[in-house]
Amino acid sequence: QFEPIYRVVFGVDGEKLIEDFIASRGGEYTGDDAHKYTCIMGDSEREISVKPSSKLEVGTLQSFLDEYLKNLPDAYHVFNDFLACGRHVDHVVAGPAGVFSIETKFWRGRVTIEEGHILLDGQLPDRNPLSQALKEAEAVKQQLAKHGWSGTVTPVLVFASNTFEAKVAEIRGVVVINSDYIKTGFSTNRVILPPAELDRLVCLMENG
Repeated sequence: QFEPIYRVVFGVDGEKLIEDFIASRGGEYTGDDAHKYTCIMGDSEREISVKPSSKLEVGTLQSFLDEYLKNLPDAYHVFNDFLACGRHVDHVVAGPAGVFSIETKFWRGRVTIEEGHILLDGQLPDRNPLSQALKEAEAVKQQLAKHGWSGTVTPVLVFASNTFEAKVAEIRGVVVINSDYIKTGFSTNRVILPPAELDRLVCLMENG
C-alpha cells in the first residue's frame, strides 16, 4: 500500500506557516511544473501550489521547513527523516519532556483500537504500526547510545489525518495520538531533561 510523503509540524501557527511557505516561493504558482500540497490543520484542509525549488515536492517543502524550524523560539527540537541504525524515522523530537520517536500515518479511514490492535475501518492493516513505532524508538535509542547518550525514547504513533477515534491512548508502550493532540502526548512522558543535558543531546543529534 503506497503512502504519500508528508511532514507534520508541531507548535506553530498553521496558517502563518503556509503563508510563509507560499511567500518564500514568490507567491502561489499554477504552472505545469508547480508543486502541489494538501495542508491539513485539524478538521480543515487547504490546497496550495508553488514554484518548485527541487525536483521532488518533498524537497521543495523540506528545504523551507529546515530553515523555518531553526527560527522557532521553542524548547523542542525537531529532526525530520532521522537516520537511526539504518532506519529512516519520520521525526525525532527532543525537549524538556524527553525524546520522542514519531511515526506518522495519513490514514483516511476510521482508526480504532480493539484488543490491543490498531484497526483501519475495522480491519488489521497490512503492516503493524505499533511494531513499527516500537522498532523505530529502539533504533533511535541505540543510535543515541553510540554517541554517549543513554536515556528513554518514547515511541509515538501520530495520525496526521486526525482520524484516530480515541484521540489519545497508550498501547503496548506506544503513545497513539492525533496530530492536533501532540503536545498532550509529549507531556505524558515522565523523563525530564534539564537544559544542560538537552543542549548536549541536541548537539549530539545535530553532529551525529
